[in-house]
Amino acid sequence: AVVVCLGLASLLLPPATVAGGRGVRGVRARVGLEEELLAKGMVMPDSPFPEAPWRPPELLDAVTIASSKYARFEVHKIRAPDGTIINDWLWADEGSHVNVLIHMADSVNGTGGRYMLMEQTKYGLDGDFLALVGGFVEPTDPSPAVTARREVLEEAGFEVGRLVDLGSYRVCVNRGGGYLYAFLALDCVPSKHHKYSDDLEKQRRVFLTRRELLEAVKGGRIGEAQWAATAALALLHE
Repeated sequence: AVVVCLGLASLLLPPATVAGGRGVRGVRARVGLEEELLAKGMVMPDSPFPEAPWRPPELLDAVTIASSKYARFEVHKIRAPDGTIINDWLWADEGSHVNVLIHMADSVNGTGGRYMLMEQTKYGLDGDFLALVGGFVEPTDPSPAVTARREVLEEAGFEVGRLVDLGSYRVCVNRGGGYLYAFLALDCVPSKHHKYSDDLEKQRRVFLTRRELLEAVKGGRIGEAQWAATAALALLHE
């Protein structure tokens, strides 16, 4: 496990002004960013994040302060458009992931023509909300589309008839968050080779008409922005 010591708290205190602009408290211009963070008690990560780091032209230095197979947290030193040097720009990479809105085939008895969502609890939500099927893109997946089909099968037990690509999006433009790949799964039918989900949160399937889904999106019943955006994109696609 990655251990981030009390030095992390000092990173989050109001920064002092240093030569060239706003910086981590106590950073001196002649000392490298990594050396300063190590001096503050950081234990560097030993569980690498599998995706390439974000390294734009404005980046002057970067230090990873924590990572796992699912996420990586860094402190960046960057040059702002006005030339100001910022030493404490926090950056968070999350694994690339898919969200999929499921639409049942008309031929499915009882739920044909409806959209399937999950009513479930998530660690970051206060209560039960509607959610879309989703998951991380594994390094061995040939494409996010393959991930989407697998997640629909594993989490919901359906085979996808036709998969519509709704685009890929940066989750948080200033802080990272990884990339979302949004999909609409059409003509879904129950699988004869159902794989049960290993999701740790409780969940139940909910089937909605188009009108009910639209009301859920507008009414805030879908608990995460990425889920709501994927559902809205799917509704616009139709």
